[in-house]
Amino acid sequence: MELHELQRLYKEHLGEANHPRLAAYIALVEEVGELAQEVLNLEIYDKNEKANLLQDEIADVFICILELCDIYRIDLESVFLEKFRKVSEKARNEWCNSLTPLLKQKREQIDT
Repeated sequence: MELHELQRLYKEHLGEANHPRLAAYIALVEEVGELAQEVLNLEIYDKNEKANLLQDEIADVFICILELCDIYRIDLESVFLEKFRKVSEKARNEWCNSLTPLLKQKREQIDT
């Protein structure tokens, strides 16, 4: 399923339940906080039995993003592709040369 289809699905099933604009932003912040808690549970507190909660929180964040896009009439697919093109170009031209060795070292230190 493509992003524009997900946005249409959101609007069809949940669009009538949109928060007011400010509350939609606050709901996103709340869900990002819950996602952060689940990452802490997995990475710091060794609560690995709750790995599926991480997936749920990521989905909640995404639903909140779809809600904001609906409220502000943002075509997420087109803005994502444009931003991704810019970030990819910057990554190839700048980050790969300067940051790749450092990031590789940090991933080996932290992610093992």
